[in-house]
Amino acid sequence: MKERLFVAVPLPEDIRDYFSGQTKEIIRQSACPVTVVSRDSMHITLIFIGETDTTYIPDICESFRKLKSKHKRFRLSFDSLDFFPNSRNPRTLIVRMKDDLSKINALHNDLGHALDELQINYDRKPFNAHMTLARVRSGAAPMQLLNLVKEASKIKFDPYYTAVDVSNFILFKSDLTWAGPVYTPEAVFELA
Repeated sequence: MKERLFVAVPLPEDIRDYFSGQTKEIIRQSACPVTVVSRDSMHITLIFIGETDTTYIPDICESFRKLKSKHKRFRLSFDSLDFFPNSRNPRTLIVRMKDDLSKINALHNDLGHALDELQINYDRKPFNAHMTLARVRSGAAPMQLLNLVKEASKIKFDPYYTAVDVSNFILFKSDLTWAGPVYTPEAVFELA
């Protein structure tokens, strides 16, 4: 049996509430057709593993347990709203991270090395720490996209919600449903 897996940093409820509200306001003002990430699904992806045979999950967990003592807790700061791939072709509304990203980058790299040692495939795209807020639906008119970019550029973050303490990471199972993905924690790994 296979499961769709990924590793992510969970976000506290107040951060998810804040960014969920900001996203709804941007969407309301822009009238752009998007699929909003549900408040409960907001996270910072560290590595996307994808479809993986469930017999490998215990080995993955054991390998990740060895990493947790190597990495200390750290703080991440949210920078600004942006788009993937860029604001001229906005497909995904994201929140970029700022300041010292060396700790989250090191954690991402070590997760990749652990998966390499187990010979488990994962998404090897360049890592870009971010939180996804919404995905633009196909068929959005150019003016709607322009409005989305314009409304997103107006948002200034409340300083209270601009940082998160990272104390753990989670191996999630992702089930794709008609109502959107459902994320189920497989294992939690506390940082030193």
